[in-house]
Amino acid sequence: MHLSRHRQVKRLTFSAMCVAASVVLCRLYISPSATTGLRFEVGFLPILIVAHLYGPLYGGMAYMLSDLIGAVVTTGINPFITLCKTAVGVLMGIFFYRHKLTFLRSLIAFSVIAVFVEFLSMVLVFRYSFGHPWLTAFYQRALTAFVMLPVRVLFACLLGDLLNERRGKIFYE
Repeated sequence: MHLSRHRQVKRLTFSAMCVAASVVLCRLYISPSATTGLRFEVGFLPILIVAHLYGPLYGGMAYMLSDLIGAVVTTGINPFITLCKTAVGVLMGIFFYRHKLTFLRSLIAFSVIAVFVEFLSMVLVFRYSFGHPWLTAFYQRALTAFVMLPVRVLFACLLGDLLNERRGKIFYE
């Protein structure tokens, strides 16, 4: 499907606004301790909107840009974390593109993301990039992934209610 110039600009502009919102929301997080590596944030929500509206490619690119911009401003770039964030955006696009954001779809999507990206992939990142012992990396990522799972599902369902009722009226081409 060929997009008109107007639609391309609309997609890029809206995606850029969501990336900016994600950068801000990712930096507003709750962490029980600076040394634990546990981090709870809702920066995925604007990226979820992009992935839902425009698909896996846009979702992946948006989360990648959000992570890169945020990392440059705060912590420094870790390409493996950026790759994990990109995978989350792509998976959200695969699960949610042109589908209603339902509880079951959200539960399945964020369970897959929690297990394969937030837990398994990030354990390897914590172990090899940061030198965390296996048990510590396992514990930190398991706790973060599985505590964030219901939070992500809840927020996706709340956002889904808003997007689903306006389906075809706002944002859609």
